[in-house]
Amino acid sequence: MGTGIQRKILVLVLGTGALLLLLVSILSFSGMIRAEQATEGKGEEMLGAFDAFAVNYAETLIHERLNERAQLIAIKVSQQLEILDDAENIAKMAEKMLASPWDYPPQHLTEPHEQTIAANKAYIYYSPGVRERLATDPRLSQRVALLSNIRDTLEYLSYFYTNGASCCLATEDGFFIRADGADKGQTTSVYEEVFLHRKIDIRERPWYVSAKQKQKSAFTDVYKSTNGNMEVSSVMPFFDNDGKFAGIAGVAMTLDSMRGWIKAKENDINFVMDHDGQITISSQESGILSVKNSFSDLRESPQEDIAEIARKMAEGESGHGVVTVDGTEYYLVFLPVPNMEYSCAVLTNKEAALSPTTAARETVKRISESFSASVAGIFKETLFGMGALFFLVFAALFLISRKVARKFVNPVLELTEGMKKIATGDLDTRLSVKTGDEIEALADSVNAMTVDLKSYIGQAKKSERIEGELDGARKIQEGMLPRIFPAFPDRKEIDLYASMHPAKEVGGDFYDFYMLDNQKLVVTIADVSGKGIPASLFMVISKTILKNCAITMTHEADGNPIDWSRVLGQANAELCENNEEDMFVTVFFGVLDLKSGEFAYVNGGHNPPLICHDGKFEYLRTEKKSTMLGFFESTTYYEYHLTLAPGDVLFLYTDGVTEAMNEDGAMYSEERLRETLNAQGEKTAKELLAAVQKDVSEYAGKAEQSDDITMLGVIFRGEAG
Repeated sequence: MGTGIQRKILVLVLGTGALLLLLVSILSFSGMIRAEQATEGKGEEMLGAFDAFAVNYAETLIHERLNERAQLIAIKVSQQLEILDDAENIAKMAEKMLASPWDYPPQHLTEPHEQTIAANKAYIYYSPGVRERLATDPRLSQRVALLSNIRDTLEYLSYFYTNGASCCLATEDGFFIRADGADKGQTTSVYEEVFLHRKIDIRERPWYVSAKQKQKSAFTDVYKSTNGNMEVSSVMPFFDNDGKFAGIAGVAMTLDSMRGWIKAKENDINFVMDHDGQITISSQESGILSVKNSFSDLRESPQEDIAEIARKMAEGESGHGVVTVDGTEYYLVFLPVPNMEYSCAVLTNKEAALSPTTAARETVKRISESFSASVAGIFKETLFGMGALFFLVFAALFLISRKVARKFVNPVLELTEGMKKIATGDLDTRLSVKTGDEIEALADSVNAMTVDLKSYIGQAKKSERIEGELDGARKIQEGMLPRIFPAFPDRKEIDLYASMHPAKEVGGDFYDFYMLDNQKLVVTIADVSGKGIPASLFMVISKTILKNCAITMTHEADGNPIDWSRVLGQANAELCENNEEDMFVTVFFGVLDLKSGEFAYVNGGHNPPLICHDGKFEYLRTEKKSTMLGFFESTTYYEYHLTLAPGDVLFLYTDGVTEAMNEDGAMYSEERLRETLNAQGEKTAKELLAAVQKDVSEYAGKAEQSDDITMLGVIFRGEAG
């Protein structure tokens, strides 16, 4: 009986053990298959999400960077292309001489006899046969002696141009007066041999023929100069008293020097196109986007994506896109050149620009594939171990069933208990399972998973900390601005109020006001290029330098009159030093005499403020243009004056006001700002700023604020208060 019971128990134990082991094996096998499939699916899902986010984010950053670079190039090109004005000035001076010859004594100019000549000096050249007529043609001799007075104009203008450029006057009579520019430190230029031996009729040169046909100021097509260089000229015809064509005034520039205006970084292309579709300046020496390309009108290019961009540029539009240039894809941003009938474009190699994103994707993919391979390896190892364990347990179950059960169950329980702790958020839990089989490998995998998960959560907290630091930086930045109002409670001559409503990021707007002495009030408003921490640092530097320069010059003047344009000039020089990031700041700086009401002001490339006189606001624009601070060391700034009467109002602002956009992308505009101010009637400075802020907010609606909105208002009350 004992044997039968023993057999039944053995059969029962063995059968139960075998059945349980078989069921566990099936369930484990099914679970591992699902885990492997889920791992592969999540890996692909993660890669897809990474692609969508990373590429979109990278393209946004690329467009912002290209747009900032295009704006800088547009400003620089706008300034450089003022050579059109120089050609017009030369032509007007020649017409003035022809209109009143009695005002100009006869002059004599040197005709070179060797190739090395002085730079910045005017010389005369005669076309073949013209010089021989001087002795027999009194009219020609008089015309040469009269127009030789153009020397001073040409020599003065030539100092603004570098080697390879020249300022000239070519006449229908066949003589030609020219002054060459020179690079810094050079004093000589080269007089071409064809001129030296009078081998060229100047009236047959392509730039002369082109200007004579067009009868208006223009840039010529690219042509080869007499010394073999590729050149473009700014030309302007001039006429005698009877309206008869008399000749051409011009400024010639080499393509190499013009390319220097829009120098491009590696993998980038920069070019400038006029509104007739012709590329005028390009960083490319060859190819479809070079000046020498085969299409005189880029809008007619057979490559439709480039032709479409060219049509938009010719219409003066701004935008961005992707184009293919010579078989390579480029990101492109284009916008109009200020005050000129030109548009500039900046392109960067798409593959190179996205290379960091591509590298990051490959890293994520490699990690995902490695993890999937590890899971598959664990699955195979576990399956093999389960098979071996099945036969081992089945053979030894009768003798050591309880011991084997305890040894098998306890690690599983420990693993389960550890997983429960991890599930509650205790990521410091570590599983110490030393079974020497797949359960230990699984425990090690769980431990590795908790380490990775804790690292991921740490990164998320780090991002939150960065956001907090940015918020702290914004609060520190705002704290540097004077924010106590009324600002000067004991001064009844003025009512002053200022406000800044920052966008989400740390910005670069700032305002400032302070008394230089008991009589003079300084008001400043400015906008730094870019956003983020670099812009906020540059804002602090700019604000400090401007105030230090104003105070220092006041002390040095010791009561004598001060040229306030020197404040911006000195600040510009200091900001240009070591400015490797090419950051800049637009500034409006003004000094109000609280006793007399005299207001002296200097505008460094900033939005024109508004002044209210007799109850009507109008923009306060300047005759001469000055650029922003920190970009060009040689910039000249101009001081202007006006006198405020009691009740007059000054309203200063940054472009965050006029360029605020509504939900359709339309800007608030200067006109709406003026209309809003004129509709307010008599209000305090604080009420006036609040009314503008309210109107801007209502206009924007639900559209996100993209830039800081900064305003400063001053109401002059006069000595009576």
